[in-house]
Amino acid sequence: MDMRNNLTDIKSFEMGELLSIVSDLSKKYTSMESSSITYDKARMLMDSVLYCLDEYNKIPEEDREYTDEKMNTKNLYEQGLQYVYKKVLKSKELYEEIIRDFHSYNCRNYYDTIINGIPNFFLWYDPVFKPQDHILTLDYPTIKPLSNLCGVDAIYQYLCSIKSEWQFLNAFPDETIMALLHRMMPDYEELFLDNVCSQVLRNAIACMIVEKPLGMLKIEADDLEIIKSFFNLKSRESINSSIQMMTKQIVKHGFCSNALLLDYLLLDSEDFTILLENAIKYDTLEYIFPQ
Repeated sequence: MDMRNNLTDIKSFEMGELLSIVSDLSKKYTSMESSSITYDKARMLMDSVLYCLDEYNKIPEEDREYTDEKMNTKNLYEQGLQYVYKKVLKSKELYEEIIRDFHSYNCRNYYDTIINGIPNFFLWYDPVFKPQDHILTLDYPTIKPLSNLCGVDAIYQYLCSIKSEWQFLNAFPDETIMALLHRMMPDYEELFLDNVCSQVLRNAIACMIVEKPLGMLKIEADDLEIIKSFFNLKSRESINSSIQMMTKQIVKHGFCSNALLLDYLLLDSEDFTILLENAIKYDTLEYIFPQ
């Protein structure tokens, strides 16, 4: 990934200083045998320098190191590199916390991404020569998209998302979630590629509408008309507002008003709104809430 597109203040760096850092990296890359490398490798190393400089901008003000002399690009790069290392350690700690009580609900894509995939990041990630490459495809989707994040930034945000989802999902019995997934797709174990958390949240909201215990996560055929009547004739903004209000109620009463969890779950409201709007329009609610 070309990090130069992500650094808005790239012009503030002296090209000579950037090339000097790249030259030092190229010598390390070739084990001091040569400073001559291909154009592609030079571009990779330049991107690694820009990534670390961008990381410096993310260091909290109180954690930055200052000297009496004017900070040069090399100083900023080295501090950014150290911040990359710290993020790797934070990501590792976060991952270990997640897998202590991780449940895949027999969903292969979920299991393969978290249990088989993530460890490869910690095994192969290269903070020095290629910090912009997070290696993994992260096939299991989270509610919060990674957008343009890459490197350890992408992995850390991804794991934060998985932790938020894990906190929410752990409030429901495994068997109930697996039954929901099976109703959605009988062969879900091998074929389900969507996000589990969003499906659970949407069905919990539906249970709230039809006044059933949220933990059931089951909507009957007779309930569909109630859900349709609840949202029918509402504007998209009104549907979204209702979804957000019910999400807030779920988090308030079930998760002690956990602000971080609420912010995360609210990210699903827009997609759910569009899904509901179309399902009501075309009378296909049974595909969202299969019996």
